Amino acid sequence: MSNPSHKTIQSIPVLREFSYFLRPHKLTFGLVVFLSIILSCLNMAVPYALKLAVDILTAAEHFERLFFISFGVLAIYGIKNICYYNTKIRIVALAEKIAFDLRVSLMGHLHRLSIAYHRENKPGQLANRLIQDVESIKEFLASEFIKLFINVLMIIVGVLIIIVLNPILAVAALLLLPLDILIYRYFRTAITDSAKEAKGETANVSGNLIEQFSGIETLKSAASEDKEQENFAFSMERGMKAKLKERKFYLLQKVSADMMSGLSLLILFLFGGYLVFNEHLTTAEFVAFYAYIGMLYPEVIKLVSDLGKFSSARASFDRVYEILGTEPDVKEMPDARPHRIKQGEVEFKNIRFSFSGKLPPTGAPSASSSGKIKNKPLFNNLNLKIAAGEHVLISGPTGCGKSTMLNLIPRFFDPSAGCIKIDNLENKQYTLKSLRAQIGYVFQSTFIFNISVLENIRYARPDATEAEVAAAARFSNADEFINTLPKKYMTTLGVGGIQLSSGERQKIGLARAFLKNPRIFILDEAMGALDEVSQSIALDNLMRMAEGRTMIIVSHNPSTFPQMHREIKMNELLTAQ
Repeated sequence: MSNPSHKTIQSIPVLREFSYFLRPHKLTFGLVVFLSIILSCLNMAVPYALKLAVDILTAAEHFERLFFISFGVLAIYGIKNICYYNTKIRIVALAEKIAFDLRVSLMGHLHRLSIAYHRENKPGQLANRLIQDVESIKEFLASEFIKLFINVLMIIVGVLIIIVLNPILAVAALLLLPLDILIYRYFRTAITDSAKEAKGETANVSGNLIEQFSGIETLKSAASEDKEQENFAFSMERGMKAKLKERKFYLLQKVSADMMSGLSLLILFLFGGYLVFNEHLTTAEFVAFYAYIGMLYPEVIKLVSDLGKFSSARASFDRVYEILGTEPDVKEMPDARPHRIKQGEVEFKNIRFSFSGKLPPTGAPSASSSGKIKNKPLFNNLNLKIAAGEHVLISGPTGCGKSTMLNLIPRFFDPSAGCIKIDNLENKQYTLKSLRAQIGYVFQSTFIFNISVLENIRYARPDATEAEVAAAARFSNADEFINTLPKKYMTTLGVGGIQLSSGERQKIGLARAFLKNPRIFILDEAMGALDEVSQSIALDNLMRMAEGRTMIIVSHNPSTFPQMHREIKMNELLTAQ
């Protein structure tokens, strides 16, 4: 899906935003529209039957025609309910399918966005948009959208009928109708803004909760339970106030529209009585006209009221389309191909890079140095060549750019100038999937999914056999603790691997890298959490596996890796720019 910028998306109507997801279901939607038109016409037929009945009663003749009218009304109700059932069941199914398509599209787009984007947005906020905001859109489609459509059709049909009944009285009625529209426009902005505020506060609470539960050890070690409880209560209170403000504006709009309709009916009642008294309108037409007005004005009120819900749903649309309208920082190039890395030579040529205010990834310069990052490039003219099969150690103080430089290889970020070549091909010429699949990257902190040990290790290569997973675990010395777990490799590790130590999590990370059997190994402080024995075993196995392959290790303790072919001191490399 090609997504325009957020500004472009904001400027087009919501119905056009709907159209992309409606397109695959246009036949179903067309049937719903057709049934809705029939339903609207049938709803407006009953008052006309009342006019015919009053004509018969007034004339006091052809009484038998009342039977035909009565059975006709019964038939109208029967057909109307059949149409209603078929319309409702299809629009509910359609809303579910569109919500499914929207969530799949949203999830796919989130996966295409860069690491920087995900570090700038809390996971809970993104999850809230994916689940809650799409759910709001689905509920609007299933419940409110078709009601809006039917209400509009009924108003159009009703207006045409009252014009036919009495043009003069119809003009008076139509002159009063825009007052309800003015009321809607007056409250629309307030409802939309308060709805956005309420949804934003809810997303903030979700994001903070996920952070708290993920960092429960840090929270408890700082004894900050009371403080976090206060923050939670404060955030919930803000969300509650924003939601109450939204409901207040919505109810004020409804009450104002209802009062305006009452005033309009009073004026029309007096004017209609005058027309009957002066014989410009028959009694039957008077009854039919006010039966239509009795249906028309409530429909206008419902329309105005539902438009308020439309404004609320628009807040969800804006939040979802803000993500879909975000262009990825790292894009798949049109000419990219799934090239195979055969040798593993890596070359940095004239690299210029700065974070431009984005948060750096784990291991890169901290947020505290972001002011310096914004003012000048982290790399200005970086050049480095690592031969195929060479084992290189990169050392230097925290924040000098070691991890950032390595993150450019698998394109977690792209440089603003220069290029990174792998086997004499720019890394942009590789598809992102093929490039990253051939690089074994172990981060300083390994993330553990809430799945089994087997699936956690196999996450690096889903097609790996259980024997290959076990072999990778032995290489990283992870099998030692895995075999002590209740269900061994089938043990579920919990969210974030909470039941594992940091060293055990790192062993899982190393096992993932070993399982990929890549041409290029990148280890970013990957051994720091291991004990001396585990580090020695993992390192020996790593050296055996990496023989003939390119390996780049970041470490603050170079003496741990005496087997490396050479050491690159980051400060000296940057000085030579």
